[in-house]
Amino acid sequence: MTWLSYTYLFIRIRQNPHNYGITPEESSRDPDLSDFLSRVVHSTATDLDAAEMVRYEPTLGHLAPTDRGRTASLYYIRFSTATMVREQLNPVMMPQDLFALISKASEFAAMKVREEESIELAGLRDQVCRLQVNILKSTTNLTLDKLNTLRASMSLSGNSHRPARPPDGASGSKHQHPQQSASEALHSQLSEEEAAALAEAASVEVESKVNTLLQAYISRHEPTGHSLVSDQNYIMQNAGRLVRYVFEIALHRGWSSCAERSLQLAKVVGPLQNIGHYLGYCA
Repeated sequence: MTWLSYTYLFIRIRQNPHNYGITPEESSRDPDLSDFLSRVVHSTATDLDAAEMVRYEPTLGHLAPTDRGRTASLYYIRFSTATMVREQLNPVMMPQDLFALISKASEFAAMKVREEESIELAGLRDQVCRLQVNILKSTTNLTLDKLNTLRASMSLSGNSHRPARPPDGASGSKHQHPQQSASEALHSQLSEEEAAALAEAASVEVESKVNTLLQAYISRHEPTGHSLVSDQNYIMQNAGRLVRYVFEIALHRGWSSCAERSLQLAKVVGPLQNIGHYLGYCA
């Protein structure tokens, strides 16, 4: 708790406690926020203990890292990704399963699939994706085709909600983006279950994009679209440490087959795979 009191988070909480769920009564009763910090530490330690990243004894206040937690810290793995790997990694994973696992990492959750990318992504899936990766979730009732249909409906509904174009020289910050207003109009007509299914289908589409660009990079294929080039670079900046983390976890568990396959994948996504065209000079 002493260390937390030195962080910028603590300063923000002191400046605006209501924004962090602290009522005025709690603030007056706990002016130094020691009780609040104690709850934060206990809740976080409990979650980390459930994910087997630390060992936490609440009665004694003992907190000790595990090999899994140290490995996640070494490779800067997010807690949600480490939890997902813990739940889904198994000793008999095939290469396509490893691709699916990496594509689900929360490090890629902020990526988007743009309309102008769909044609090139479909071409990449047909041309360079040698492994057929099944990333569609069984709980998802919306396929990617259905999601595209919803997007088309969103585009049509957006015509009646499209705001006027701001005059030249005027700031566009006061005007809502057309796609945002169309999206809000569509979501307002969906039930909670439909909206959740739509969000899940969008997540599946992002996973498909990550898998496609990852296999394209291994095949030494560079996309032509500027946005896809940027997204591929971002994926490769993170894929190496993610695969290395999976390898370390499989190695610690004694899963030799899974460790071997993840190590092979770590080698091909590493930067040294790009020097193959120089090997002819060394012969």
